[in-house]
Amino acid sequence: MTKLAAAMTLVLLALAVSASASAAPPGERCRTAKLSAIGVYSLGTLRCAARVVGAAAPAALACSAVAEQKLVRAFARAEQETSCPPTLASARAATAAFVASVLASAEPTPTPTTAPTPAPSPAASGCGNHVVEAGEQCDGQAFCTAECRFAAPTVCCGPTGFCLGGDFPTLADICYLQGVPYTLGAVCEPAAPACAPTAGCEGSCRPAATFAPTSICCELASGCTAQTIGDTVELWQFSFQGCLQAGGTAALGTCAASGICLPGG
Repeated sequence: MTKLAAAMTLVLLALAVSASASAAPPGERCRTAKLSAIGVYSLGTLRCAARVVGAAAPAALACSAVAEQKLVRAFARAEQETSCPPTLASARAATAAFVASVLASAEPTPTPTTAPTPAPSPAASGCGNHVVEAGEQCDGQAFCTAECRFAAPTVCCGPTGFCLGGDFPTLADICYLQGVPYTLGAVCEPAAPACAPTAGCEGSCRPAATFAPTSICCELASGCTAQTIGDTVELWQFSFQGCLQAGGTAALGTCAASGICLPGG
């Protein structure tokens, strides 16, 4: 069963329980009503998130606002007799975790591409030798993958005492739609080591990782530019937003007098 099908089944079960709960004690009626409201809110939010994926961001924002209003009204009705858990903040955070996990499971599988392998210099052995060579963006740094490429930036969001971690931009979109603040470059540090940050945990967001000032170069058709960076957010902003989106090639290094990048780092 897919995550979405399982979620829909849980929602239907919650609605069925809600319909037969009128004779239950006030506290049980309150929790049952909230469970049903969260189920409806989760599916509504997932539909809103699908609009973001489909590049209909303005419609998604309006959609999210409607879902949020329904949740707030449903929680207010549930607490007419007595208060009960969960809170609105934890319901929003749990929904963000659910939607992020479903979207992650629906990510398309990248089509393998064959890229030319740059010839290593005589004194180098290629990726993994801690020397940035032609065709590599980095080599051995904390923000570098095993393929010598810049790692995707991380995102962390959540109310106080709760955090959800994932990759940019999917999680940032979900947190934004839910009105939950997010921090680019931060990671979710769970209070319990066994908790998976991508599923949401009791814990907090740890700020962007910093490192020694490092020069990064962007080679464009018009020439090259370089900037000294000191954390993963600056790395993302320069290499992805400032360079790759402009059609350039980014790597650790400096600009040579000839206007091309001189790998280094």
